[in-house]
Amino acid sequence: MARIGRRSRSLLKKALISANLATAIAITVFPFWWMVTSSLKPYRDLFSLNPTLIPNTVTFRWYSQVLITTPFISYLKNSAFVALCTTALSLVVSSIGAYSLCRFKYPGRELITNYAFFAYMFPSVAILVPIFQVVIALGLGNTLYSLILAHTTFSLPFCIWMLKGFFESLPTDLEDAALIDGCTKMGAFRRVILPLAGPGIVAAALFSFVLSWNEFLFALIFISTEGLKTMPLGIAGWVSLFHAEWGQMMAASTMSSIPVIIFFFFLQKYMVQGLTAGAVKR
Repeated sequence: MARIGRRSRSLLKKALISANLATAIAITVFPFWWMVTSSLKPYRDLFSLNPTLIPNTVTFRWYSQVLITTPFISYLKNSAFVALCTTALSLVVSSIGAYSLCRFKYPGRELITNYAFFAYMFPSVAILVPIFQVVIALGLGNTLYSLILAHTTFSLPFCIWMLKGFFESLPTDLEDAALIDGCTKMGAFRRVILPLAGPGIVAAALFSFVLSWNEFLFALIFISTEGLKTMPLGIAGWVSLFHAEWGQMMAASTMSSIPVIIFFFFLQKYMVQGLTAGAVKR
């Protein structure tokens, strides 16, 4: 009887865990599913009093309108340029900074490490005005470079914090062997450490890319020219005081999600490795 009771409790526990996971997945997937299905519904079904999860009639009207009558491609190019430049700049600075925090000893090293983690927790809206003043002082107002600078400021702390934990998990014997073979410190970093830190770098790259790709507030403040608008800012412009292009918004949002989905699909394994490596070390 005791054995049957333990087995029943074990089955009940597994059932509860499975139910919680299923609920979490449903809550996470439902908004995306609603966005995709809404982009395929005709106008009358978008405002139906009895909405359906599956379109009764499938139409690609909204997609054609977005691609033909709106500057969607311009928004896409601007978002891609800003996100890729932000990712590249964040990776270069954070990889060198995280490596120096792990392998070199100098005054203030722990303070810099703690500051990087604290800066990540600080809300980005709190530094909006100072960054805007810096952007204006540099003559970068109303340019995509201002967004690259702004996005880098709040993606860099997390990248440093994550890569630092990953670098610490790598044995120093590998670098010592490279130094014996004639490499310089930077040579060992470039030829030995960076290839081994691939999963951590990929995880940091995905974080920086998605953060920059979806960012709206700084783009709203820094960009005023139509030809420089990024995807979130361009889509938000289709909402006016008395009207909203819901069909076009759903279609554009669906298409703008594709690059991020592709990134995660092919690189999710490396992202999990990069996140867990730093977590295990800490």
